[in-house]
Parts: sequence; C-alpha cells; structure tokens
Amino acid sequence: MKKITLLLTALLLSPALLALRPAGTTVKFAPADGTSLTKTFENKSSLTLEEYTMTGAGAAPDMEMTLTTSQKVTITDDYVTVKGGSPKKLVRLYDELAGDSSMAMKMSVMGQTHDNTQNMRMKSELEGKKVVFTWDAEKEAYTKKLDPDEDKPKLLKDLSEDMDFRSLLPDKEVAEADEWEVPMKGLREVFSPGGGLSMVPETSDSSSMQLGSEMSSMSNMIGDKLEGSAKAKLASLKEVDGRNCAVIQVTLDVRSDADMTEAARKMIEEGEMPPGVDELEIDHLDIEFRFEGEGELVWDLAAGHFKSFTLSGQASIKSDQGVKLSAAGRKMEISETRKMSGTTSYSASAK
Repeated sequence: MKKITLLLTALLLSPALLALRPAGTTVKFAPADGTSLTKTFENKSSLTLEEYTMTGAGAAPDMEMTLTTSQKVTITDDYVTVKGGSPKKLVRLYDELAGDSSMAMKMSVMGQTHDNTQNMRMKSELEGKKVVFTWDAEKEAYTKKLDPDEDKPKLLKDLSEDMDFRSLLPDKEVAEADEWEVPMKGLREVFSPGGGLSMVPETSDSSSMQLGSEMSSMSNMIGDKLEGSAKAKLASLKEVDGRNCAVIQVTLDVRSDADMTEAARKMIEEGEMPPGVDELEIDHLDIEFRFEGEGELVWDLAAGHFKSFTLSGQASIKSDQGVKLSAAGRKMEISETRKMSGTTSYSASAK
C-alpha cells in the first residue's frame, strides 16, 4: 500500500515538476523567403615574431617582425528560398571587399642591420558583382553562377554560401544556461565567412618583399580541417534594439594544419623574384594555425538570422618553409621556421 501511495504521489507531482522546468527555446536559421540582409564583416589581427630559425644560408640572422592585417567585407544577401535550416537559393551582392596589411621587419646579419617595412592594400574583382547560390540536392552542394553570367570560374571556385554562423546554433530546443558542443565541420566559416574572396594586392611598396594575396590574411592560413574544442552556451534571452534575441556565448580552442606549398609557388610564378635572386623554387610551406578565445552571437529569434557576432582571442601562426634558390652564382637550400603570435578579433552585423 505504501508503494502504491508513493507512486500515485509521484504521478500527481509530475505535471507540477514539468511546469517548473524552464521552457525550451528554438534557435534556428529561418529567414522568410524574400528577406534581404546587408551584412558587414571585419577582421583585425596583430602578430609579433616569437620564434625564428634558419639553416642552409650561414648564420641565422637576428630578426624582429610585426604583422598587422585588417579586412572589411560588406555584402547584401537576398534569400529567394529558405527551407530546412539553410538557403535553397541565394543571390549575393558583394558590395565592398577591402583589406590592408603592414609588415615591419628588422634584421641583423654580421653586425649590419636592415629595416624593411611594407604596406599593402587588397581588393577583389568580386566587388560589385552578384553571385547566385542554388542548392543541388542530388550533389548535396551549391552551384555558383555570376549574374549576369561571366566565364570566371576562378572567382567562384573557393566561395562559400555560409555567411550566417549557422554552425554555432544548437540542434534542439535549449533553455538559458544550456551548453552544447559545436561541430568542427562548418567552423571554418566562422573565421572566414564566405570562403575565398579572391583578394589580391591593389597597392604595395615597390621596394618591399611581396607578401602575396594568399599570405595577407589570417583567414587564408586556416586549414580546411579544424581540431580542438568548441562550445556554445545560451547565456540569456533578451530584447536588443526592440527585437527578442538569444545571446549565445562561444568558447573556442582550435588548431589546423594547412599545406600552402602550391599557393606559395603560384605567388612566385605571378610575382617578381626577390632582389639578387636568379632562381627560386618552393619545396614546401606548411602552416599551423591556433586560436583560443571567446565570442558572442546575438540571434534574432523571430527573424531567424544573426544580428551581431563578436569573437576575439589569442592566435598563433607557425610556418615551416623550405626553398631552393640561386643567387650570385651560388645555389642554396634553405629551411626556415617562424612562429608569430598575438591578438585577433572578428565582428559581424546584419540588418
């Protein structure tokens, strides 16, 4: 009898207990068909040389180096059709694509000191153009086409449709303070929204060593496969600018490896030889990227898209490079490693 009483009491209390549980919130990507959003993305970084080694060219020089970069991208997205948590047809206008980089280097060799400073401005042929992204269900990928149509496959090759931070969203209803793991797949678009944007040098100091478009941005040095830890948390539900929003905190500790050999070889083919060098061959260039930081994603619950995003933290880039060169009649094989560390920040807004 006692057991039956306890069971009945538990059954009676169950609805009350369920009512005390916090109501779940659905945070999903679901803009209405026909929605148009203007989005602005900015990335700034400042890195300082921490480690440097060189073999194959005599005594390694003492070196100091600082690299600062900034990039600003503004686009207008017209969501023609949205279904199942992603666009099925999207028309994107690339309103503004610009970037700047500055490298200051001081090198001491055999008692002689050399200073080298480069300032470079970046641009992209995509600026002012429209690209139509259409989901191909059979291939499970987006087709990409310029509007009006142009035969420029290189511009489209590395573009990504995702500029929405969808990978940070939970896959089920969540309550305040709930946490979830962020899948590594799709996380690259958090660091590099829109993929490769064909940024190339617009202006550069003629006396400086060319950095090259592939080496001028932090985003270009992030490999396709990120590893590590990525977590998100529904920090609060609140009104922002008159809109009901979910505020999601993001914590990242990730790394990646990228083989930049072909990009470096292409840079040499399309550019000029460094002063005094007759022949130059890139044997390998491997990049290790590391980032640890925190961010905040503000999501418009009714409109179904992000309102703002910020992310900042400590970043490091370690490069391992091998080259074969001929200079002044002398052939050399040089190996060089360097590690640069510092701060980087990302911000985005949509309206």
